[in-house]
Order: sequence, then structure tokens, then C-alpha cells
Amino acid sequence: MGFLNALKRSLYPYTSKYISNAILVEGILKDCNEPFCCLFIDNSLFANYMSAKAFKQHPRILKQWKILMPSLKRIIKDEHNKIDLCIAVLPIRYESDFRDLYKFKTCKWVRQVLDISGPWEEIKKGFHKNAKEVNRTIRKYGYSHKISHDLNDLDTFYRQMYLPSITKFGDGARIIKYEWMKSFFSKGFLLIIMDGNNAISACLCSERDSTLSLRILGVLNGDEAYIKRGAQSAIYHFAISYAKENGFKEVDFELSRSSLDGVYWYKSRWGATVYPYDESKTRVYFIIPRHSEKVVSFFKNNPAIIQTDEGLSGLVGMSESRDISDESVEYLTRRYYSPGLKSLHLLTPDSQETIKYAFNRSDGNQLKH
Repeated sequence: MGFLNALKRSLYPYTSKYISNAILVEGILKDCNEPFCCLFIDNSLFANYMSAKAFKQHPRILKQWKILMPSLKRIIKDEHNKIDLCIAVLPIRYESDFRDLYKFKTCKWVRQVLDISGPWEEIKKGFHKNAKEVNRTIRKYGYSHKISHDLNDLDTFYRQMYLPSITKFGDGARIIKYEWMKSFFSKGFLLIIMDGNNAISACLCSERDSTLSLRILGVLNGDEAYIKRGAQSAIYHFAISYAKENGFKEVDFELSRSSLDGVYWYKSRWGATVYPYDESKTRVYFIIPRHSEKVVSFFKNNPAIIQTDEGLSGLVGMSESRDISDESVEYLTRRYYSPGLKSLHLLTPDSQETIKYAFNRSDGNQLKH
């Protein structure tokens, strides 16, 4: 058995280019009372991440098997009447073969970088209300910070902050091993948030040329009470201040899931620009066998960052008809605009094609139909 497992692991880099896991699940979507059937084609942990994010409870697995990736068209045809949506994570090499099959595409990750080369007042103009209020929170609780190169602090960070946080709030990413983090720490430092004499959160940082990178964050015991008291927000505040005071030109917030909510949304509140993750060797393809209100509901609760011919754009489901109200347009602008996004594509119940609104920087970032 050990030999067979070792053989499978050694062959995986080759077999994963042609063979994929297929998982057909059914469950109740958040904010929807009807059953939703989704087919995942995925060799990574992305299916786990999306299932936890989309469904009210863990969905029921209807079928699980292996497929040859080139046979995906036939499988979609065979399962057409059963599934509401197919999410396929495939090597980029298959994109031209399936161009007529998928409706939207994205990567699992995007990058977010904050330009701090200008004066402080210009940088602060890019902060949203949430980020601007962090100053008040820090003063309220008397938070401070310290920079550490001490391995004992790294050990505390890993075991008492990182592991509890990734276990509780993880998004399907693999847990980083301590030895890897230790080797990385030797070239970087910890930025630690202090509540009096107690360390309540920290971030593993690195310096490269004119860039300060915020690699890994953690909160003490993964405690939501600390997060509500701004322990995580304080990391971004003090990291940006540290970078500016020490002559860095940008702060790299690293990778976020290609979703308009969650971690991405929080980083965007600091004015970070979103970029494609060009190192990815796979794409995520959304295949919609038939248009339905359930599919619209899926993207309403799971708004995505998609890749279009013009660059990165947002994809949002809207329960309204094609006649989107001015109030909705204003809300969408406030909620989803981020530097680097070119437009929003709105999916509505009465339109199989998305309604596109372009962001116009010269007009207060308002959307233009």
C-alpha cells in the first residue's frame, strides 16, 4: 500500500494534466431555498472552498469519479439536465478547446498592491471609510506595534496565531509548514500588534527592493473578539505606516481569492490595486448549462472577479430586472469598485447575457452602462 501511494504521488504531476476529480453535489444555497446542483472538476482544494462558501450546509455528494479532461464537453452534455452550474479548474492548455463551453473564467487568486509612493494625504484619499476608522480603534484600545526577529516570537505566532486562524477562517488553502515559515522568517520579520504587554496579532513580512510584502497574518487563538476589536485591521495600519516611514514605494498585500467579498474586499478598503495572478497554471471556468434564477442567486452571494478581454472585471448576480435602478448602481459602485477593476458584469433573472457597467475614474468612479 505504501508503494502504491508513493507511486501515485510521483505520477500526480503528470496525470493531473489529463485526469481530474469530478464531484457532483447538491445542497441549498445561501439566500435560496431551492436545491442547487453543482459539478466540480477540480484537482485542488478549490471545490472545498467554494462548497463552504456557497451552500448553507455541507452539500450532499451525489457522485464522485475520475474523468479525462478532454471529455468534459461530453460530460456536460450528458449531465445537462441535472446540473445548475459546473465549476472546472483546468490547466490553461485546455482553454482554446473549451472556449465555446464556458461562460466566464477567472483564476483562483488575484494580487493586491498598494502604491504609497505619493504623499500621505494622497494615500489616505484612497482609504475607504472602514480603513479610515482604524485610527480611532487603535486610539480607543491603545494598540502599539513592534518589529521582531526573534525565533521565539515566530514560534508563538505560528502555534498560537497562524494555526488557529487558518483552521478557523481558512479558505481551502494548504497549511504552511513551520520549517518553511522559519526559512522565510530568516529573510524577513514579524510585525506584532500589542495590546499593552500582550501580543494579539501579527504578520510575517518581507522586504524586496522598494516593496514591503505582508505574507501571512494571524490573530491570537483565532479569536473573533480580537478581530472585532481591530486586531487584524491594526496590522494593515501599522504596516503601511512602517513602509512609508522606511522609504518603501508599495505594500504588497499578496494573494486573495478571486471573489469580490471576503479577504479581497477588506484589502480593497485600503485602496489596493488588484492585478491578475500571472503565475497560475490553471484557470477556473464557470460553465452554465442553462440560465436560471438559481444561477443568478449563486453569483449574488458569491460575486466573482473574472478575466475579460479588457482586463479584470466583477461579476455580480442581481435579483432586479434589466432596468437597474440608480440607487443600485450607486450601491454597486461603493461596494465593489477597486483600482484595477475595469467594469462590473451584472447577471439578472431576465437576461442570459450580462449587463455591463464600466467604471469611469474621471466621473467619481461611477458606473457607466
